[in-house]
Parts: sequence; C-alpha cells; structure tokens
Amino acid sequence: VGSRLPRLGNTTNNTSVTPFSGNVTNKTGLLPVKRVFVTSLTFNGNLGGLSGGDIKCKQAEINASLSGNWVAWLSTFNWTSATSGIAINARDRIPNAGYFRLDGVKVADNKADLTDGTLDNPITVNEYTQFASPPQGVWTGTKFSGTASAVDCAMWTEGTNLKQGTSGVFSSTIANWTDAAPVLCNRAFRLYCFEL
Repeated sequence: VGSRLPRLGNTTNNTSVTPFSGNVTNKTGLLPVKRVFVTSLTFNGNLGGLSGGDIKCKQAEINASLSGNWVAWLSTFNWTSATSGIAINARDRIPNAGYFRLDGVKVADNKADLTDGTLDNPITVNEYTQFASPPQGVWTGTKFSGTASAVDCAMWTEGTNLKQGTSGVFSSTIANWTDAAPVLCNRAFRLYCFEL
C-alpha cells in the first residue's frame, strides 16, 4: 500500500503533506501537491491534437465536479525532415510537483520521480475517484522519461488503422505505465490527466 495524503503534521515515506497549503515537502524541498487521474471514457487516436486531449481532461473534470486546471499526459513530434523534428514533451507540460491520485494515494514525489521508469503506485483511479476498469490502454505518445516517442497518431489527429500511437497501461508501475507499445490509432484508449 502506498503513501496517502497524510493529515497535517504526519510524515510518510520521507514525504510530509500540508493539504491546506497544497505543498509537499520531500528530499527535493517544498513542492506543490497536484492530482492525477485516468479518464473514465476512452477515445481513438484522433483527439483533436494536444489541445483536444487537454479539452477531454477539462471535460472529465467538469463532469466529475472537480476543480483546478488539467492537461493530458501527451507528447507530439512534428517531423520537419526525414530524420528530425520538433518535440513537445509531456513532462514539459506539467509542473514539478508531488503527484497523488484522487483517492490520496501517492504516484510520485516529483517530476523526476514520475519520469524515472517507476511509479510509487499506478494511476488506476478515474475522475470520479473510482478504480478504472478495462481496457487498460492509455494514449501517451511518451517514453518513460517523459519525452516524445515520435509515434503519436499523426500528432493526435488520426483515428484510423493507418497510423500508430504509443500507449501505456494504467495498472502498471514500471516504464510501461506510459511506454508500453505502439498500437493502431483506431483503438479506444484512455488519457492520463495531470493537474497544473
């Protein structure tokens, strides 16, 4: 069982949280506390681009009466030649923070911990604070390091079996939580949503 958001003054696994101030103190110093969930709904790879993925996270937040601003854990790679391009990395789209599921269970101490190849606990809770059910696939386009895989359903605009996108597995705590395999873009997968 992983760490939960402790009550004021408690310390768990070298992490103490003050929920009222929204900060977490750990080995790296004082960081904000941020939440993460996996969507209850699934989508094909045509998310409407990065902004479309973010809108889907925002809609999930509204549907579940959550607060805050949210962004999808997605990366894109815009090929500018046969061998190079411009990446937008998922890790650069989120703040450095302590990340917790909506049920209070810790996912990662900070952004470095989130992108080191393992999670403290899997991102298995959806926007309604319920455990998500299969399918367990999640669109990411992202390597475990938080950088673009360059396999992203044509920058999240393609929903057919002509392209592929990198996916993760929401029940995992190893690298394949975000970097499991490329799959055809007509598959119906979820999104991870991170609080800004």
